[in-house]
Amino acid sequence: KGHRAKTCRRKTWCGHCRSSTHCEATCRRRAKQDGGKKVAEESGRGHAAKEEDYVFRVEDADIGGQQPAHNLKERGLLVDTGATSHIINDMTRFKSFDDTFSPETHCVELADGTLCRGIAQRRGNAEVILVDDTGQQRKATLRGALFIPSYPQNIFSVKSATALGATVTFKQGQDMLTHKDGTNFNIHVHDKLYYLETDVDANDKCSTCHDMQAWHEILGHCNYQDILKLQDVVEGMQIKGGTDETKQECEVCIQGKFTQTRNRDPDKRARAPLQMVHTDLAGPIATESINGYKYVQSFTDDYSNAIFVYFLKTKTDAVQATEKFLADVAPYGNVKCLRSDNGTEFTCGEFQALLRKNGIRHETSAPYSPHQNGTAERGWRTLFEMGRCMLIESQLPKSLWNYAVQTAAITRNRCFNRRTGKTPYQMLTDKKPNVSKMQKFGTACFAYRQHRGKLDPECSQGFFVGYDKNSPAYLVYHPDTETVQKHRLVKFMRKENVERETQTDETEINEDYTSVEQPMTDTNSDEDEQNEGVHETTSDKNVQNDIPDEHEPKVSDAEKEGPDFRRNPTREKRKPSYLKDFITDHCGSDEVYTTIDYCYRAVCGIPNTFEEAMGSVNSKKWVKAMDEEVKSLKQNNTFILTTLPKGKKTVGGKWVYSVKSDSEGQDRYKARFVAQGFSQKMGIDYGETFSPTANLTSIRVLLQKAAQENLLLNQMDVKTAYLHAPIDYEIYVDQPKGYEEGKGLVCKLKKSLYGLKQSGRNWNKILHDNLTVNNFKQNPADHCVYTKETEQGKIVLIIWVDDLIIAASNEKDMEGVKNMLSTRFKMKDLGRLEHFLGIDFTQSDGCVTMSQETYVDKILTRFNMENCKPRETPCEQKLSYTGDATRMEDVKMYREAVGSLIYLVTCTRPDLSFVVSKLSQHLQEPTEEQWITVKHVLRYLKGTKGKQLCFRRNSENLGLIAYSDADWAGDKNDRRSTSGYCVSLCNNSSLISWKTKKQPTVALSTCEAEYIALASTMQECIYLEQLLRGIDNYKYTQTVVYEDNQGTIALANNPVSRQRCKHVDIKYHFVRSIVNERKMSLLYCTTEEMAADIMTKPVSRLKLGKFAGIMFGV
Repeated sequence: KGHRAKTCRRKTWCGHCRSSTHCEATCRRRAKQDGGKKVAEESGRGHAAKEEDYVFRVEDADIGGQQPAHNLKERGLLVDTGATSHIINDMTRFKSFDDTFSPETHCVELADGTLCRGIAQRRGNAEVILVDDTGQQRKATLRGALFIPSYPQNIFSVKSATALGATVTFKQGQDMLTHKDGTNFNIHVHDKLYYLETDVDANDKCSTCHDMQAWHEILGHCNYQDILKLQDVVEGMQIKGGTDETKQECEVCIQGKFTQTRNRDPDKRARAPLQMVHTDLAGPIATESINGYKYVQSFTDDYSNAIFVYFLKTKTDAVQATEKFLADVAPYGNVKCLRSDNGTEFTCGEFQALLRKNGIRHETSAPYSPHQNGTAERGWRTLFEMGRCMLIESQLPKSLWNYAVQTAAITRNRCFNRRTGKTPYQMLTDKKPNVSKMQKFGTACFAYRQHRGKLDPECSQGFFVGYDKNSPAYLVYHPDTETVQKHRLVKFMRKENVERETQTDETEINEDYTSVEQPMTDTNSDEDEQNEGVHETTSDKNVQNDIPDEHEPKVSDAEKEGPDFRRNPTREKRKPSYLKDFITDHCGSDEVYTTIDYCYRAVCGIPNTFEEAMGSVNSKKWVKAMDEEVKSLKQNNTFILTTLPKGKKTVGGKWVYSVKSDSEGQDRYKARFVAQGFSQKMGIDYGETFSPTANLTSIRVLLQKAAQENLLLNQMDVKTAYLHAPIDYEIYVDQPKGYEEGKGLVCKLKKSLYGLKQSGRNWNKILHDNLTVNNFKQNPADHCVYTKETEQGKIVLIIWVDDLIIAASNEKDMEGVKNMLSTRFKMKDLGRLEHFLGIDFTQSDGCVTMSQETYVDKILTRFNMENCKPRETPCEQKLSYTGDATRMEDVKMYREAVGSLIYLVTCTRPDLSFVVSKLSQHLQEPTEEQWITVKHVLRYLKGTKGKQLCFRRNSENLGLIAYSDADWAGDKNDRRSTSGYCVSLCNNSSLISWKTKKQPTVALSTCEAEYIALASTMQECIYLEQLLRGIDNYKYTQTVVYEDNQGTIALANNPVSRQRCKHVDIKYHFVRSIVNERKMSLLYCTTEEMAADIMTKPVSRLKLGKFAGIMFGV
């Protein structure tokens, strides 16, 4: 106290003499040691001394916190034994800061005793890179370092380092800092000061010095090893930091360079036959086979390398193919494990159930990893390469590719295997194969004919295409009939290169070729093996334009000399364009019949011909069904037997078999003898063919009336309905097969027969005449709705071909109409209405419901979606499709799915109206995007399959209530709008009519789009009014139509003619006349209350729940 800090003697200190009697500026001993250099006279001018005489210095002008403009060259961290804290002047070095640090209360005492308050701005943990004694760069964290931007030099505090366990050693030539983990850092001396070398030194040497990661990013994420090599062959590049960064992963590189690698570790081979089986499915093959196959499935035994192939028409047949494979290999053992990819044909519930049933473990490859199922994939290459070579060499049609692949599999199983040193056949069966009877694919041959005339050749010429799977027979292709037949006795044509003469070898195949390889084609197991020459298949082939070869195979001159060789080319058979998406089979004669695919027969068990019915396990049931049909034909006096008049031709006839299930799931076998009406000619044996059917809207209207008036609902079926109608032309039909009488006799029809083009029209006429005679009146709106007024009430009939729905006010009227119909026709009383057209009905007091839950389950099962996860909405909120989406390969499957959904919407599901209408606009060329939407709808059905229409009794009078809406320019492709409406008969009941339709023209405003939709709504209301008036004289309230567009309501009420509406088509202005004549009431409702909004655009879960009462009456 009493003096200034700069004159305080207690603060005086000489670092050279280590004495407090003077300071270094006035030290005489130091002046002598420096060789007589002049000592500064004033201690306040110490900053003018030489730079190397001071540990650090701070000019007075720099205390304010500004960065000094100095020339001191940094050499790293200055090691200071007197500093109590580390000092860093670079803000970027700090990783974290101490928030409790206050610069205002913190002071820094300099070596000359000067106190500087506020010079340290922050305190925290700083990170620096130090170079150890091995040259490696190490990251070091300086804890509690002070951030002083005005300092010209970074300070390393020895006191702070040693307090944390480090050791600092000062020894001549061996100055070193040792970390507590043993890492050593050399301390270098520069200008009599100690420094720790840091990355700052590298910055001094190279202006473009970055660490490895920075160079990696600068060079476009180049490979780390290439970067290390690059610095030796370029200039201006230096890498700072350690090379251990090359082992780090770059997240950007992972995202941009991630590649699909393969697991090179070999799998363990199976140690026993069928311990591991690899399977895969190939297709669709561009060229459809002669049998109609498009897919082929293979099974490869991992132990023996034996290959089994099965041919399919659709992917869904994979389950039956696997089931057939398991039966074929049962003599050699049981399959333990099956490996496949993740195709839906292998992951569906039915396939998994089959594996569980047989105790087979299922292994699948990872997604998008076909190499993990490489055994099956490589097998495909081998089989198709062999099959392709066979077809090229034989010059046979490409439609025989399935026989070429089948022969390739049989041949491959008898080839040498380098891994086992044996053939796959021997490895599996434990016996050597006999190849003495094997023939070259496509070899010309002669097959012995069993059924022939006295003067006909003993054999027919063909081409060898393989071996039969279930019998010791060859497969021979006959180009004249375009069929493949099985023959036991075959003579092959052999050509000698020298003599060039044709020779023959008579060959009888042994049983060696009927085992191991089991191709999936149909065979008649019930036939006697001695029946030679049975045709295996015959069908119309859809010849594609891209197949250059003809059905007539090319043969050599020597082959042309064989007997019975057909010189002229056969006629090319093409299906009409309208049948291009359908699979059609043609029966040429009674002896040549179409083979049914094994998969189809296994699933359905329905025969296609009389022979198959007789050979099936249910032959007794089919015989009983045919007996009933023939009995019905005779009871109805359908035909008379006579000889065919000269100049007349018969219409072919055939048996059609079906299995129908009732509401309880009981199967009913039905057989019907039908005429092949495709051979009829207009004006000769038929005229008009139109026949009406009831509208489903009429059924819903009747249900609402039944609930309101407590009507009884019953159902009846007309047995053999068409047989009751007389024929209107002279027609002759062949006798039913298996029930022929006499010789050379044919059936002259007296009544209509199923299959004739005019049968439906004739039946409808006879039924109409009978009803009108009994005082029934035909409805003017729906010609299949008939009503009759009685003393006790009324009777309403709805006709759907031969199925009838009867509604009556009481039991007496119900019994009366049933007796009337049974007197004239052969009827079957089905009792209360429960199951009609795939729809389930329930009746209670004041309530009638319609449901299609069973139908929904069938749809989900059909498209392998029975185990899918449910969705809460029918489609995504933003339903739009891009024009560059991938086209679907299986267009038929898409059309089948949308067609099933259309029937569902038409009957009971108004909530699907918009999305199904949208999907039906892409039936021509659907894309994968649309198929995803279809699956979305199916998932929605999974969770809502229990929804049903509920028609309830209303305390007030019934009256039409309609909602009309439009989505203006909703289609982004052509900017056309979507119209939608829904109509009910009361407020607390479900809808009776609904529709979504894309408008035919482009609307220029929302008013115009709503006006067009309003016109469609009023048209439907007019139809419903006519239907209701035709049913009874019930006093309905005035029809109310709700609209949410004020401009549309004004346009309908007032005959305005402005620029924005003068172009509206006059056909839509009938709305104005209806409103002006007060036939209907047009009212406004808000958009939030517009129920028809569901019909025009995707909706949310909340909106579906809001309008559930209007749609379903719940």
